[in-house]
Amino acid sequence: MELLNGKEIPERTYIPTRLIIRQSCGCNSISDGENYPEVFGGKGANSLSSMDALKERIVAELIQSGFESSKAIHSVETLLKDWENDLKRGSNNFTNNLRGLLGEIRLDTGEVLIRWQNILSALRNISLAVQRGDSGVCGRVEEVIHRARITVNVVGEGLLFNKALRAKRDYKIIQEIAAALITSFNMEGIKNVMFRELPRLGIPACYLALYENPEESLEWSRLVWAFNRQGIGDIPKDGVRFRSASLLPKEFFPNDRRFSLVVEPLFFENDQIGFVIFECGPWDGTYSVLKTMLSSAIWGANILQKQQRAEEDLKKKADELARSNKELEQFAYIVSHDLQEPLRKIVAFGDRLKKICSDKLSEQGLDYLERMQSAASRMQRLINDLLTYSRVTTKAQPFDEVDLLEVLEEVISDLEPRIVQCKARVKTEKLPVVKADATQMGQLFQNLIVNALKFHREGVPTEVEVYPVSTPKGVEIVVADNGIGIAEEYRERIFGVFERLHGRNEYDGSGIGLAICKKITDRHGWKIRIESRVGEGSKFIIEIPMKSISR
Repeated sequence: MELLNGKEIPERTYIPTRLIIRQSCGCNSISDGENYPEVFGGKGANSLSSMDALKERIVAELIQSGFESSKAIHSVETLLKDWENDLKRGSNNFTNNLRGLLGEIRLDTGEVLIRWQNILSALRNISLAVQRGDSGVCGRVEEVIHRARITVNVVGEGLLFNKALRAKRDYKIIQEIAAALITSFNMEGIKNVMFRELPRLGIPACYLALYENPEESLEWSRLVWAFNRQGIGDIPKDGVRFRSASLLPKEFFPNDRRFSLVVEPLFFENDQIGFVIFECGPWDGTYSVLKTMLSSAIWGANILQKQQRAEEDLKKKADELARSNKELEQFAYIVSHDLQEPLRKIVAFGDRLKKICSDKLSEQGLDYLERMQSAASRMQRLINDLLTYSRVTTKAQPFDEVDLLEVLEEVISDLEPRIVQCKARVKTEKLPVVKADATQMGQLFQNLIVNALKFHREGVPTEVEVYPVSTPKGVEIVVADNGIGIAEEYRERIFGVFERLHGRNEYDGSGIGLAICKKITDRHGWKIRIESRVGEGSKFIIEIPMKSISR
């Protein structure tokens, strides 16, 4: 409104009112023109150079609005030719041409409107200076300029209104893009969403590049996908490698036309992952919004891809484990049948030989026979222990509610002859009910109590205590004894297969009992550890998490 009322604006251009002011003699007053700054030559002086400067200004304005250089020059020449014709013949070509021209440019801000009004002011100033003595032409100058100002305002207001409608429409499209990207879980899906939706926003082309090694250097990038007016670009699976500074591989730059690109970096939190390039289309805010959505979608797709790879690796390892378990089951079957059968025959024939031929064998022969039988029996025990160890996983039963005290009492009952023989005492307390394999709980308690009975101190009555200890994470089951204890350097070794800390002449056994205990607790997701002092005894502590406790 200030512009139309003739008030000053930032560029100090004055717009006349729609009234034509005349002097007393009847001539048009050009006093308004005298108030214009002499940027374009002023009051008739150097009018040709002023018109040339005006031409250059209009051409620059059109180029800035997206016109090709040659088209801009031709459009300005046509517009000014229509201006001259309108002044001479009274036609309306200038206003019509101006309306069409304004419809082609991006007249979407108030600043652009002001610049075009200023152009009209300069054109009026120059024309009035040239036609100072011709009142008729000066009157037509005012009339045509007045119509042109109205045209600029009407077209501008219409374009601004359309811009508001377009912004509302674009906002809806962006919301749809965001919803589609949320459900796109890979780069192919993201590419398809952008290829489908970006043309709706007026964006004719888009290129996505990810840094080859963002953690170390941003020098090299890979073009992941590209599309333009011709369709989706043919990009190899690994992308097209290029130097990041060049923005795009040279073969992807348009070479048959002028173009403008908008480059937006892609970030996720503080990590720069690449950049996206748009060919100019809509209002500027669109690119920033799209960049943010793309960053999140690409990062999410990368995370999901890593997760899928991890799941594939996990499945592969699970398949390998299943195959290994199957092979182990086959091995266990072979051990339990094919290997034990020869051992049973060795033991059986050894017994018969000793029974029938003992009087015919020398003392040395009998010694050899007993050694053979002892070795065969030891081999049988080792095989049986190995089978027990392998069956912790291959013959495992589903977890159910197990009363640990009931299981412990059954184990103590089964071991009663040995407990009596060792003159030992086993003391128990109330234990929790847990989700577990009942058979393996029996194996666990049996191995720990047998271990306590075996490694007792000479001349000291064996005492074994089994009791619970509540912890913030669950409960600990403690199996404590007053035996010989274990030195600190051996405490990790004792849970290994066939780990023996003493010779067979001191303590019998295969050295696999505690390894079975460790495997049972691992299978249940529990932990087992030892606390011990040499000459005072040991505590085997089973850590049971809260999720395994029923009551």
